[in-house]
Amino acid sequence: MKQRETSVETNIINITMVASVTTAFCMVILTFALVASIVWSVNTVDGLRSTYHPDKISSIVDQISDTVNVLHSTTHMLQSNQVEFDPVIEFQNFAETLKLLVDALEEIPIVVGEAAAWRNMSTSSLTHLRDIVLKW
Repeated sequence: MKQRETSVETNIINITMVASVTTAFCMVILTFALVASIVWSVNTVDGLRSTYHPDKISSIVDQISDTVNVLHSTTHMLQSNQVEFDPVIEFQNFAETLKLLVDALEEIPIVVGEAAAWRNMSTSSLTHLRDIVLKW
């Protein structure tokens, strides 16, 4: 019977030790999680404080106020200008504008060619300047 009591005591000691190690491991993990959450909270609060500083908030409100005033004045201007809308005239204006754009597109290769010529000329001149400096 004595050996059985020793075996039970040994089992209880082993179970207690495993429980203690498990508790210690969980406490370490909880400590790391707590430290990480505190660091994250401090960084978040600092970011919010710098982002939403009272001066910045007042500047944002001023900009919103200016934008609303511009929208109101534009709306008032559009409402006061009662011009008859003629789709044929508007389409004609659109066609003329489109023709101007097409004419401008035809000149793009010339502009690109001139830009390439200037780039090649500047590259060549810098190469010659480098050679002169190296030979000097």
